[in-house]
Amino acid sequence: MAGRILKGSSETVGGDPRLVKRSVYESGRSAEEILEQAQADAAALLEKAEAERDALFEEAREAGRAEGLERWNALILEAAQARDKALAEAETEILQLAVHIAEKILGEQLRQDPGLTASIVREALRSARRDKDVTLRVHPDAAAAVESRLHELRDGSPQGALFSVRADPAVAPGGCIIRTESGSVDAQLESQLRCIEELLLREARR
Repeated sequence: MAGRILKGSSETVGGDPRLVKRSVYESGRSAEEILEQAQADAAALLEKAEAERDALFEEAREAGRAEGLERWNALILEAAQARDKALAEAETEILQLAVHIAEKILGEQLRQDPGLTASIVREALRSARRDKDVTLRVHPDAAAAVESRLHELRDGSPQGALFSVRADPAVAPGGCIIRTESGSVDAQLESQLRCIEELLLREARR
């Protein structure tokens, strides 16, 4: 009896070889499926990571492009400002040079022809036509020429207005300083050119 039981037990333990093969097959198949699924999941994760990487790269590239464009615009603005500054400085230098040249040329002409001072005095007197006590201070070299034309210079002034000419070495050749009861007018060449220069520079800065 016991032997039979043992035999029966042996048969039970041994089992059907087909069942063992099937079990092994099923286990192998499950492993393959798990491996395939894992590989698929890994591929999906890799694809997702690559997509995110590309998106981040594109975003960074666009950000870099935007930053580059912003920097480029800033450089263009800086260049334009530098150009405008250089042009303004050049224009200022040109104006100052032109005034300096005019001063040299006109100053030389006035020194060579003291008679021109009378014409300058006439123009300057336009602002003193209502004054009755007028003193004309001119360079000594021009005093005689101005004195000789004093009758012309009185034209347009109030009747009875007193005009006098004073030789003053402090006055530049060709220039004139007019003193009246209401104030004074500096009609020296340098003073007039400085006024013109200031006006031109003011206009250039607008």
